[in-house]
Amino acid sequence: MIDLFLKGASVPLRNHPEVNFELAQKLHLQRNKSALNGSISHHGGTGKVTFLDWDSGLLGMPCGRLDAVSATDEVNAASLAAQLCERASEAGINHLSARFDVDDEHLSRGFMSQGFEVMDGITTFALRLGRSESFT
Repeated sequence: MIDLFLKGASVPLRNHPEVNFELAQKLHLQRNKSALNGSISHHGGTGKVTFLDWDSGLLGMPCGRLDAVSATDEVNAASLAAQLCERASEAGINHLSARFDVDDEHLSRGFMSQGFEVMDGITTFALRLGRSESFT
C-alpha cells in the first residue's frame, strides 16, 4: 500500500490564534458533511470522499480520505482524482489523502498527475500461527 497526499494543504487552523478552532470545526461538520454523501462514478472509475473526524481534530483542519477508489487506466484515474478533489474542496476539506495498493500503478500515476504526492509505503506481513505452510 502507498499513501498519497494532496500537495498544498492549508496550514492548520490551530496555528492561527485568532481562529476559534472548536467553533469553526463544529460549523464545518454541520454544514459540509452532507456534501460528501455518495460516491462518484463515471465510465472509467469510482471513488468517494470520507470525512475524517479524528484526523481533523488532531491536525486542526478539515481532513478527508478517498475511499473505494478504482479506475481502468491512468487517464480515468486522473479524471476521477479531479472530480473527487472538487467534491472534497466543495465540502471544505483542506487535507486529503488516498491509499492504494502498490500494484495499482495507474491509480498512483493518475492521482499524482492531479497534484498528489507519495508520502509513504505500507508493508503488511502475515504469519500463520500453528501451521507449517506459508502464504503463497
